[in-house]
Formats: sequence, structure tokens, C-alpha cells
Amino acid sequence: MLFIFVDAAVLGIIIAAMEEGDFPDWWKVIVCSLGTGLATVGLQYALVPIAGLLGAWVAIFFGALVGGVLISALCGMSVKRASIAAAIFLGYRIIIGMIFLGLLGD
Repeated sequence: MLFIFVDAAVLGIIIAAMEEGDFPDWWKVIVCSLGTGLATVGLQYALVPIAGLLGAWVAIFFGALVGGVLISALCGMSVKRASIAAAIFLGYRIIIGMIFLGLLGD
């Protein structure tokens, strides 16, 4: 539950920095971060057994597109800028995942 709010805070900071404005409403960034993360994980679950690492990258790409559409719809950004924000957010999530993998071991 804590990481939902941490992810939402990071995504809200990314959106606020890109829009040079205020932090969006909490429920908007929570929905956007959950939607982006769930779309990416769902696609990775389906594609990685079939295509391996290529499937993971395809899932991340389409997760960023889904996140871009969500951010655009809820926060009023253009789809292009929102997709860039979602890609930055997924990059943050990949780095956090690698850190936890390194801390916990194989």
C-alpha cells in the first residue's frame, strides 16, 4: 500500500515538472500509476514466456502508451507529453525493481 502512494508521488512530481504547474490530484495520479503498472505487468505476463526479453520491452512500450493515454485523459496533458511522462515513470519502476532484486538476491 505504501508503494502505491510512493509511485503516485513520483508520477505526480514528473507530471508537475513537465507541466510546470501544481501537483495533480492524488486520485488522478494513483489511477494513472496503477493503470500504467498493471498494463505493463499484464502484458509482460503474457509476452515474456513467448518472446523473452523482446516481449518485456514490447510490454514496457505499450505500458507507456496506456499510461500516456490515462495521464492525458485525467491530467489534461497532450498524449505525446503524457507518454513521455509515463516512460520516465516506467524507467523509475525498472530502476527500483533492479535495486530490490540486487538487495534480495536471486
